[in-house]
Amino acid sequence: MINFIKNPFIFIGIIAFFAAMILATFSESTREKVKNNKDLDRKRNVLLARYLEDFKDPNHPYIAKLSKEDELKDIYSSEIEELIFNSDGSLAKLKNDVTFNDLVWKEDANAGPGKEGQILYSFKNDLDEYLPLFKVLNTGGYIIPISGKGLWSTIKGFIYIIPNDLLGGRNDGEYLVKGVSFYEHGETPGLGGEIDKYEVKARYLNKQISLKNNKTPKMTKTIVDERYDLEYISGATVTSDGLDTFIEHHILNRYSEILKNSGKKNMLGVNYE
Repeated sequence: MINFIKNPFIFIGIIAFFAAMILATFSESTREKVKNNKDLDRKRNVLLARYLEDFKDPNHPYIAKLSKEDELKDIYSSEIEELIFNSDGSLAKLKNDVTFNDLVWKEDANAGPGKEGQILYSFKNDLDEYLPLFKVLNTGGYIIPISGKGLWSTIKGFIYIIPNDLLGGRNDGEYLVKGVSFYEHGETPGLGGEIDKYEVKARYLNKQISLKNNKTPKMTKTIVDERYDLEYISGATVTSDGLDTFIEHHILNRYSEILKNSGKKNMLGVNYE
């Protein structure tokens, strides 16, 4: 019989084998839970952007509902339609066994200037890039994923916009911002970290976007044009500039073709003519 104590390599090998088995079992059992938690957090922040204007009231009933999994899912499924587009702005035709939940969100390590921190969206074993979009069913608005660099970290979030014509204006590439949310960042508490506060996010409400004039909301120390300018975050110039840069990039570059098409009877499923 082999004496395991006198054969340390065999003993270490057995320990390593069992340790690997335990870790593999633990990883498999928690993988779905982690994925589910990320999915719920994403849904919650989509709805936080959708309802930012309503959450001025700290007693709004949805604030409590969004902390409960079942109620969160019910609200989300009744109000949000998940869409996936190709990078050229056309609606993606997915294979039968692929769903929105299979989309992999991964930070682009090779993004160029002005694009740092952007997220790449793809499917496993598929080299193509896609663009997710969340359509708000009862308003005709869209919620767009946004991300980019602040001072210390990548900031991830969503911006909720509505075409002007749905609010009584003309359909000429003009949009109004109706909400934002930020769900992941490592900015300095009390400075750039103020983006977590309602008061800061609310500064974006009703600011304009013009595809025709290439204009998006900008944080600034001096408000010149009330339509586009909003107060910057005190003591957090780099974070404020970062928000300006990546919001502009996502609206005027990544999602511009999709938003331009929203004025037609098209893949978004609403006729805005």
